[in-house]
Amino acid sequence: MKKPIYLNVGCGTVMLPGFVNIDRDTECDLRCDVTQGLPFQNNEVDGIYSEHFIEHLSQTDGIGFLRECRRILKPGGTIRIATPDLEVSARNYITNQWRQPWLEKYGYQWIQSRAESLNVEMRDWGHQWLYDEEELTRLALIVGLSAPVRCGIGESKDPLLKHLETRGESTLIMEFVKQPVCAVGIPLVSIVIPAYKPRFFEKALQSAIGQSYPNIEILVTDDCPGTEIEAITRRLAEGFPGLRYLRNSPGLGESRSLSRGIQEARGEFIKPLYDDDLLEPDCVKDLITAFSLAPQAVIATGHRNAIDDTDRQLPEQVFTRPLTSIPSLIDGRSLATELLASGINRFGEPSCILIRQSDVVGIQPSALSFLGHEIEGVGDLALYLTLLSKGDAIYLPKDVASFRSHAEQTQKLPSVQMKGAASLSYLRHHGQRIALFKDAFKPLKWRALGNQEIAGAASAYPLTAATESTLKQEAPAPRLRLTPLPPPIDNCISFVICSADNTKFAYISARLGAICNVSHEILRIDDARSLSEGYNRGVSKARFNTVVLCHDDIDLLSDDALANILHKALHEFDVVGVAGARVLKSAFWLNGGPSNSAGLVIHGPAGQTDAPFSINYYDNSTDRSIPVQALDGVFIAAKKQVFDSIRFDPDVFDGFHLYDIDFTYRCHLAGLRIGVCKDLLLVHSSVGNFGNDWLRYEARFHKKFPHLAAATFTPKYSPSAIHTASKVEAGSVS
Repeated sequence: MKKPIYLNVGCGTVMLPGFVNIDRDTECDLRCDVTQGLPFQNNEVDGIYSEHFIEHLSQTDGIGFLRECRRILKPGGTIRIATPDLEVSARNYITNQWRQPWLEKYGYQWIQSRAESLNVEMRDWGHQWLYDEEELTRLALIVGLSAPVRCGIGESKDPLLKHLETRGESTLIMEFVKQPVCAVGIPLVSIVIPAYKPRFFEKALQSAIGQSYPNIEILVTDDCPGTEIEAITRRLAEGFPGLRYLRNSPGLGESRSLSRGIQEARGEFIKPLYDDDLLEPDCVKDLITAFSLAPQAVIATGHRNAIDDTDRQLPEQVFTRPLTSIPSLIDGRSLATELLASGINRFGEPSCILIRQSDVVGIQPSALSFLGHEIEGVGDLALYLTLLSKGDAIYLPKDVASFRSHAEQTQKLPSVQMKGAASLSYLRHHGQRIALFKDAFKPLKWRALGNQEIAGAASAYPLTAATESTLKQEAPAPRLRLTPLPPPIDNCISFVICSADNTKFAYISARLGAICNVSHEILRIDDARSLSEGYNRGVSKARFNTVVLCHDDIDLLSDDALANILHKALHEFDVVGVAGARVLKSAFWLNGGPSNSAGLVIHGPAGQTDAPFSINYYDNSTDRSIPVQALDGVFIAAKKQVFDSIRFDPDVFDGFHLYDIDFTYRCHLAGLRIGVCKDLLLVHSSVGNFGNDWLRYEARFHKKFPHLAAATFTPKYSPSAIHTASKVEAGSVS
């Protein structure tokens, strides 16, 4: 039997036998800064103890610590927190009983007043946030811990958590549990329809009645001032006895009408459906099956299509792009950050989701609220953030619903959009405060649903073989472990240039001939259907071991050192360029700001000498070579062996945008070494075009790499620039 894992977090000098003792500053079993996370897998740890530690964290870091503890605890595992009680300190102040034994014990006899004593307790020893029972319980519930119990010193239901306290000042001792999820049979699902407008209501209700899942009830909560909703419901109820009608009098509004349905529901699960949307026939069955593969998740959703008022499917839009390409379990905080950073609801409308009634029935003042504040305009986002603070999300790339876009939608009213913008600012601010909105440029964290990494995910509900097979799709191929490619055997170079402009090609080919003092060839592709197709064709003709792919509107300032610079760079890297992203965040490689970018490019008129030039520094590092994950395509050099396994993608990138990021990022994913060499000085006449055509290819890129964030141009990062009067001056400054 595997030995249980118990942690002693913030142990200081107190080493508990049988525990993994963890601290940042003292010698112990594991030294780490827990505000950056705990190095354990989901559902791996049996119990956690922490004495006189949490008060040394800010409120935000304290919430993050509790959320991390919930993540790593096994279902049913316990966390025990021992800390000074703010209520005791306040009571001692009010009753003038501040002269406590700890004053002499820790050398604080010099304290002269109760105000001084209270301030010392709140600020000395690195204290940042003190708790009473109400506050510690509130924050624990926010992150998804449950079953709060106040304990006496040494008392615990868990034998391994008894008799651990070493500080008499541990006046607040609380235990919380990661609640196990136990479900038997085929759970009842309540489809809740908060109805208001009758125009599309019957279609919505018919899609609920037509679900293939065998155990559902339907609740209609009616806010309509007329009788149309009631008449349709009562007519259809004759053939579906599980349909219930609830009249709201007076009307409650969207949020509270939904909340009433949740309160009245008898099902273990809630499936919201708005009165103008449609459910796919297998929607409930697929989402319940997904929950059975990850029962610790708090919300499940799937891909949805946008339709118009005639049920015609609309083209894919930014907000309807799939989050992932396979059924996935997405880290809750990572998804919350993605939603808040982008301001785009790519998770889906309430009609797409499935949630447990027990997780939402207590949200106040209504279901579409966040931290006690009812949200207008983006209420669905408020609900999702409340849940994602407590756990992870399931996403299915399969269609589960259709979201109707039509002229009567309240979301299209300017007043509602203004409220939504204000609400989004509120959510971002308080999302940061509870450590839910963090690391905005990090890629979305997810893994394949149903794989062995999801501990304790035994099926809670019986599955049909067909549905289980559909959901357990094969995970993405792991990164290849390539043997390092050998460096080029000589300095010889094949240049591949796609150019239909005779003037530009004449200049760059002459320039290369003048500065390249080794054997070389220049391969012109003047009829490329796309840069991907043209470069693939040129590479197939290349004779030498070093292949350079470059634009035709550049000028090289390395003079006769070019061949040696490339030869040296390709001893360190397999693929090298002049600028790129250290860690690729999105299709726009500058996302991530200066700390994540590398390289320099001189902008100005190629082929001219006495003209203004601008030297653009994408980072402030003094390093001349920097490892990256993706490169700008203005100039890319690679060992020819790279192209034996990886080519440009002319099917997806059949134009002139993002062929470069796609190719170099796939090289990185294949284990090749990608880098920027700042000794490769060049002038580029173009600064790029990020219009509608670029956005069209960005959508393709994001579909191909759904784990990366959608590109954003706000806040806009502009590289540092030095302006010069001539090409000679630009070369000397660089």
